[in-house]
Amino acid sequence: MKKSFFTIALLVFLFVPLSAVFSQSSEKISEYLDEDFLTNEQISYLAAVYKNLVPEDSDYTQAFEALKNENLFPKDASGEKLADLETVAKVYADATGIKGGILYTLTKSKRYAFKELKAKGILPETADPSTRVTGRDAIAIFNGCIETTVGN
Repeated sequence: MKKSFFTIALLVFLFVPLSAVFSQSSEKISEYLDEDFLTNEQISYLAAVYKNLVPEDSDYTQAFEALKNENLFPKDASGEKLADLETVAKVYADATGIKGGILYTLTKSKRYAFKELKAKGILPETADPSTRVTGRDAIAIFNGCIETTVGN
């Protein structure tokens, strides 16, 4: 009985967080994995589809504009700019609804979103906020954010 319960719990724990990324277009996920560095438009896709702001077959520009309309990016943000860890932390933390400490809750700033993801173990302690984000990094961070919110 204990083994069955543990197996079911393990499968649910593994499947639910990963299903968010795997429900995305496999073509887009393949593009992510092939990219050395992602732009703000590209990092927007996972968050916008997760929040049901755009359909899975939308392009990166549509996803970026949808997130700008939701105030996840400043109105003057450029979609072509290469994304850094601090920006990814802010967008993914806000999109997935991560609860944070008092400074993150009050400010919702990139700085404190980055610190919150480090505190939760989603980003390594040695992470630099200005580091450019690869496709693999973006998917891992997004999954980490989802795992954190599903666990709460």
